[in-house]
Amino acid sequence: MRTIAVALVLLFPGGFALAQQERAPVPKPELQFLSQVVSQIHEEYAGPVDDAKLAAACASGARAASGLAGAAGGAEVSSLTAIPPLLQDLKAKADPALTYRKLAFGCASGMMESLDARSGFLDPEDYRELQVGASSTAGIGLELRKEGDAAVVVGTIAGGPAERAALAPGDRLVRVDGERVAGMTLAAVVNRLRGKAGSEVALSIERGADRKPHELAIKREIIRLPRVNLEWLEQGVLGIRIRQFYDGTRGELIRELEGILSQREPSALLPDLRDNSGGLLYGAVEVAGVFLQGDALIGTTKGRSKRSMQVFKANDPQRYSRFEQPSEALARVLRQKPMAVLVNAHTASGAEIAAAALQGNGRATLVGAPTFGTGSIQTIIPLKGDGALRLTTSYWFGPGERKLEANPLRPDVEVKPDPDSIKRIDAARHRAIELPAAKAAGR
Repeated sequence: MRTIAVALVLLFPGGFALAQQERAPVPKPELQFLSQVVSQIHEEYAGPVDDAKLAAACASGARAASGLAGAAGGAEVSSLTAIPPLLQDLKAKADPALTYRKLAFGCASGMMESLDARSGFLDPEDYRELQVGASSTAGIGLELRKEGDAAVVVGTIAGGPAERAALAPGDRLVRVDGERVAGMTLAAVVNRLRGKAGSEVALSIERGADRKPHELAIKREIIRLPRVNLEWLEQGVLGIRIRQFYDGTRGELIRELEGILSQREPSALLPDLRDNSGGLLYGAVEVAGVFLQGDALIGTTKGRSKRSMQVFKANDPQRYSRFEQPSEALARVLRQKPMAVLVNAHTASGAEIAAAALQGNGRATLVGAPTFGTGSIQTIIPLKGDGALRLTTSYWFGPGERKLEANPLRPDVEVKPDPDSIKRIDAARHRAIELPAAKAAGR
């Protein structure tokens, strides 16, 4: 009997297709889901798209989801048209409880993670949690990025369980409650770290160049995310510690500073962006804008689609009209007082955007160590009830067309890290205080 050639074809940008034969059809919703994922990648991803790489990553993710990685269907896949037959084969050979939906989700995760370290697939549960927010979820206050077989610590939340347990940027998380991180997505790792307040999570980490193993047990707590901490330093310099940028950081900063200004005027300002892994793009842009005059350029985004092309300027009335504005007296302090900004190797993303704007406009001197070097912008793209994509849709360019991605900021005054982290922080801050304080005193 002659095989009927094609029962369903879903076209992708560039003429690629997912096709299947009648013999054992992959359900139409799963094919439409994968079509949507590939279409969004082609239309919105900021970098180059290689369909052969996407197909191989999709196959790898589906195999991992099936539990048959390295076994059934192990032949190399280099075309998107080979995906439906592969899903059929995996479904036939795997546990009968395996669903095509799980295979499709695995395929989507594989494709997204093959693009770059910050893109990813959010399943419906992950996406719901993102929309609701994790403020009521207990965790350990850890910021991570996926790197190979480990989740690497980017930063810790001030005062949280992870900071008290002495976890630090650069530590490699390799197991959570005994399960290897190697086979998990970053979202899955984060979910494993969350749980009931007071419950304990067991971590296996590797630390240092020799990756010396450490075993830790940390109790989960409700994490309260701090935004701004102010501290009076020597010579009348006001330290401004910003751990991450959120919606509302600008307003909190203005309110805190108005309170300070009603008591005493600082001689100079010292924003501290060390170990700040970024947060929200608009949060970083909004904070950078309060320190800059008029329509000074903060930066631009550039990507594949027209909507990814944006220009951000300080105090743009159309963009900032809904935000709390500093008083005239505070605006003078923010935009005219001498200023240095502390940065280090874990100053990343939104923190680099703010630092680049202040350095590029000649507003502040950067002090410390070269930054992390990331300037990609991720957008959450819903997938019609099947979760969402966290997709890199543009790259950030600071003043002077400085691209931040893979291009760390170089401090104006470099202070080499000391092996003793306490001495390193003191040395960098002491040097940073000297610069604006001397300028304020006319030295």
